[in-house]
Amino acid sequence: MIQKNLKKCFRISATGILIVSLASMNSPYSIKAKEKPAQNDYFIENAGFESTPKENGAILGWTQTYGDTGFSIDRSVVKEGTQSLKMADSLSTKSAGIRSSMARVTGGQVYHFDASIYLQSGSLNMYLLYFDENGKEVAKFSSGYSVKSVAANTWLSGSVSGKAPKNAVSARLELYSGVASVTNAFVDQVSFSWEEQLDLTVSDPVNLGEAVKASLTSSAAISTRSDGHSELYFATNGVPATFYAIDGDTGERLFSQPIPGADTVWAITEGSDGNIYFAGTNDGILYRYLPAEKRIETLGKNPSDTWIWDLAVSKDGKVYGATYPHAKVFEYDIQTGEFKDLGTFKDGQKYARGLGISGDYLYVGIGSTAYVYRLNLKTGEKEEVHIPISGGNNTVANIEGYDGKLFIRVGGSTVYVLDEETLELVNTIKYTGEISPPSPDNGEDMYYILGAKLHRYNLKTNTTEEVSGISSTDHTTRKFGWVEKDGHSVLALVSGFSEYMQYDPMKNEVEYIYPDVEPQGVPIQSLAKAPDGKIYLGGYHRGMSVFDPRESKIIHNLSWMPQPEGIGFFDGKVFFGTYGGAKIYQYDPAKAMDFGNTPDKNPGLIHDIEDFQDRPFTLESSGNDLFIGTIPGYGELGGSLSIYHKQTGQWEDHRNVVENQSIIGLAYKDGYVYGGTSVWGGGGSNPADENAKIFVWDVKNSKKVAEFTPDIPGLDADPKMIGELSAGPDGLIWGAIDGTIFAMDPKTYEVKKSKVVYPSTYAASKWRPIYLRWGKDGLLYTTLGRNITVVNPGTLSTMLIKQNADLMDIENDGSLYYASGADLMKLEVHPGETSFNSVREEAEEYRSRNMLDQPLYKQLLEDLKQADHQLEKGNGPNAIEFLEKAKEQINKDSLSKFISLDAKNVLTASLDSLIRQPK
Repeated sequence: MIQKNLKKCFRISATGILIVSLASMNSPYSIKAKEKPAQNDYFIENAGFESTPKENGAILGWTQTYGDTGFSIDRSVVKEGTQSLKMADSLSTKSAGIRSSMARVTGGQVYHFDASIYLQSGSLNMYLLYFDENGKEVAKFSSGYSVKSVAANTWLSGSVSGKAPKNAVSARLELYSGVASVTNAFVDQVSFSWEEQLDLTVSDPVNLGEAVKASLTSSAAISTRSDGHSELYFATNGVPATFYAIDGDTGERLFSQPIPGADTVWAITEGSDGNIYFAGTNDGILYRYLPAEKRIETLGKNPSDTWIWDLAVSKDGKVYGATYPHAKVFEYDIQTGEFKDLGTFKDGQKYARGLGISGDYLYVGIGSTAYVYRLNLKTGEKEEVHIPISGGNNTVANIEGYDGKLFIRVGGSTVYVLDEETLELVNTIKYTGEISPPSPDNGEDMYYILGAKLHRYNLKTNTTEEVSGISSTDHTTRKFGWVEKDGHSVLALVSGFSEYMQYDPMKNEVEYIYPDVEPQGVPIQSLAKAPDGKIYLGGYHRGMSVFDPRESKIIHNLSWMPQPEGIGFFDGKVFFGTYGGAKIYQYDPAKAMDFGNTPDKNPGLIHDIEDFQDRPFTLESSGNDLFIGTIPGYGELGGSLSIYHKQTGQWEDHRNVVENQSIIGLAYKDGYVYGGTSVWGGGGSNPADENAKIFVWDVKNSKKVAEFTPDIPGLDADPKMIGELSAGPDGLIWGAIDGTIFAMDPKTYEVKKSKVVYPSTYAASKWRPIYLRWGKDGLLYTTLGRNITVVNPGTLSTMLIKQNADLMDIENDGSLYYASGADLMKLEVHPGETSFNSVREEAEEYRSRNMLDQPLYKQLLEDLKQADHQLEKGNGPNAIEFLEKAKEQINKDSLSKFISLDAKNVLTASLDSLIRQPK
């Protein structure tokens, strides 16, 4: 029955708008008292760029907001008409931006700008900006287009959308090229419009707090003490950071202390006196930890800068620090306790990033333009060390010198090996983090991590090889060292997750030791609801937790779980697809939690997909089988379809089911698995294909029976990612392509319905699938375009719930859970509550803003009154007649000058909602 009283709560009308008081009569963007509303509120002046520029070259209706050049009217590349807007941002040191004229809006509504874009180079951002009645910007929404992710030299459909805040009264489009981008593009046919929303009520979100906790560190030191035992030293990131001393044999905590004023410690090293020196990134203070006394000393603030990136020590009792933002280096004398500023090592640069000492030389890595300098510590002479990227846009992050060779890491993983005497390049290798010192046993073997694998470099032969026979590791190396164990040397490694690993080269075995440290909240990386209603969450870098909605709290937190990319449920168990190395862990909720890297643990490692695979993002199951799709490792193309058969306990791994493409979506139906792909492979790789595919896998016969790119009418860009996929209750296979939803016949593969809800920018993750979850209300809840969006599967009408959210699921009671950074959020979605009172309020609001003329306003109120009266008498058909009459009146062409387009759209949708309600 139609509700006659407006509930006093956060309410979204039939159009999805929040009804509030928005603007006074004196608003600079309101129509003056005797002025008639414009026929089209969504008018953008010179939207097609056909007007002649002003004498000074300024573009009519548009205002340059960033830079002073770069925009002009052009006739060479045009979508429609004879002219377009040309963006020629040739400077990588300045940004360029231009804004449209203003369009009027109503708070709580969803609007979008559309434009035709022809991108030749660089990247172009579209910003939807909302302003209040005082002209103050109150919200900004963006979409980005880059030649790295969309086709160049062709016309594309660009779009940006967003919900107007309750105090917004106007909107503008901004076209923008960032500081670092060199952009050449053309824009034409700009338009602004309103988007009707589903009739749903959404509660205020509730923050349930940090969901996954782990221990992250940015640097470490490994020391063998005088009695022969080893100790680890690092600070975990947090506010404040906490310094730890850990027993290297047992993981026992020997000492810990918060460091006020520091949230991250990148710089830590062992001094020539056996004490540990470290510094943070906020206050410039150098600290010393004394292992024998288990206490920390504050040595004072260095004279160079506040942000300390790295520390290095010399044999003569000096500690050197690399700083930001003036690329300076300081010296601390351990014996005298005095500091010295050694000055800026490269004028015009900000980063002195990596430090290394070899013999009489201090080596300094510079950024963000890459240079290497060395300082003779005896003579004070400084000279540049040339590397292949000298003068290029990068930063030198690590410098280490061993046995006459220099290892200089630039950026993420490129390492130049130089002969220290001649300074000539002798090799180029890749690793993440750092390289180990040479083995004390042979003086030749050094180790590093690349692509989740341990590798060996031989100093004598200048060659590298992968260490085979041990399991993959996703460790981001913070420190390598050598310690004694069982009478010989073993390689020790502290990871960026505060974990400790020992590799025995003689036995070719790895042992993991877990230090006793306090975890802190990390960003949520994955989220999935189990059949019993519990919410399983994975952490970025590390960690897993379980949230029980009935108790409204985290009931388990596991800090050591490798980064879960995907979470699935099968046969009463929980399966985690983890990064790196694509390892699968199984957890039995009926048993006690006891994490480990063997199948007998809980969660325990049950399968390593191998074959250069890295990230298992999608998991699906049938009654008998578990299906997993993966992204390959660094530099690789070609994901894997892995299948676990419950009856036999066996695994099948099928790489390159679709050649050179990753698998990011899986759906099972009637003996077949439907898979969706991404053209992107592992980090550092380039796509081999233009279009993503769908494949169909015959489970019984273990073979692919179809592969194709679906034909989707009106798709705004080539499909680069297809996934997730879901078998819908209507018998169709539903899928997502960035901001597009579609449904396909599982037998003919014909697309039966589709809608471009948001533009296909592919600006976010190239691997994470779009979530598709079916609610008990029959609606489809998605993360289309990385926005939580509800879709009516029958009409494909939508409602935007939350922008910039790409992890969500629906609990058994209908509550919606999503991730916001490290926090788990909850909100409730219910059917809408459109009522006679709510429509009257809408009309009153538009009348107060002079967007609805008085006679038409009075007629609308009279029709609503009569419809309400007929309903009270039990005469539903007569009530509908009055509602239809009201709708007809506000949509008459002859009366369009008495009502704004915004008011017409909103009131029409609200009246339609009343008409549809049971009478």
